[in-house]
Amino acid sequence: MAALLSLVTGTLNRPASLQRLVKSIKAHTPVPWELVISDASDEPIENVFQSANITILPERPRLGFVKGYNRAFRYATGTWVVFLNDDAEVQPGYAEAAVGFMEAHPDVGLGALYYAEGKLPYRTWSCYGMLYANFGIISRELGNQVG
Repeated sequence: MAALLSLVTGTLNRPASLQRLVKSIKAHTPVPWELVISDASDEPIENVFQSANITILPERPRLGFVKGYNRAFRYATGTWVVFLNDDAEVQPGYAEAAVGFMEAHPDVGLGALYYAEGKLPYRTWSCYGMLYANFGIISRELGNQVG
């Protein structure tokens, strides 16, 4: 079954954080999904997650944050792509809310997921008065058009 939701992350020497992210994705993603990890760690991670829908892309040499995420995006096959940090944890209902919002608002190019850092309530950041989409959702089609 093709992925509806592709989750993309990069990691650099934070295996415990990445394991928490993967655990939360497995527990709280009821739609068909895949996870693409750009791994710049000194000691490459192995696919110990025992999941066929997790792809690990070793960065040798290191590509850097933007190039690593862009490379992972190119491997994504889902209709929708969510960019996450490796220290994030998704919560129940996130997938349905994010995909539902984007499908209900086809005029929106990039959606932002609310998040919390250690405590609630959920929030979004702003920079220069603009919403900062730290954890964004975009259609793979639009992402491919943008490049």
